[in-house]
Amino acid sequence: MEDGCVTLTGYSGSAVQLVLPTYLEGMPVTAIGVDAFSDLASLESVVLPHRLEVIENSAFGYCANLRRVTFPPSLRRIDYYAFYRCNLDSVALPDSVTTLGYNVFEENLHLTKASLGSGLTGLDSTVFSGCSALETLEIASAGSVAGFSGSPALRTVVLGGGVRAILSGAFADCPALKNVYCSSGVVSIANDAFDARAGFTLHADGGSFAAAYSKQRGIRFSEYP
Repeated sequence: MEDGCVTLTGYSGSAVQLVLPTYLEGMPVTAIGVDAFSDLASLESVVLPHRLEVIENSAFGYCANLRRVTFPPSLRRIDYYAFYRCNLDSVALPDSVTTLGYNVFEENLHLTKASLGSGLTGLDSTVFSGCSALETLEIASAGSVAGFSGSPALRTVVLGGGVRAILSGAFADCPALKNVYCSSGVVSIANDAFDARAGFTLHADGGSFAAAYSKQRGIRFSEYP
């Protein structure tokens, strides 16, 4: 306990489902500490405290059966390896999240959908490393996007108004890619951001940078919205 707030530092049970408390002894739970729930083989779902702000390093790392996490709208930061080698089906981060550490969701082999909110200020290229089942990616804001090359199942990418650049190799070697939706906020796309042989469609406003890019690179284009 510090400054009237509580950090959860450990758990010795074997629950399958956990609803973590919002208050302990009348004080709000605002952080989950390093390794607090790591390597908890029984855990399949967790509802995080409603006033939680920070998930620290490896807090749920190696929870091999963890499939569902409910993130609260108060959450600001998730530190590195927080959900490393879990078994999440999907990730939906609220707009309150501004920071993701590296390798946060690495090797969640059954993760099929990731939706990142509008508060995110950056996205490290390792956050979803090894998530080989990822099919749908929605990024409302991140500044720049990279790190999804070699995603074998990725079919749909939606980039919101807070994304400004698609970096080199960002979506190269994604053989299943079918549709990429770009907002007018995207003003820079690397020449090799996508595999030139991919048969995907780029959807964007007709007067946008993405529209001009698709014409220059010979990419199939559809006006959107």
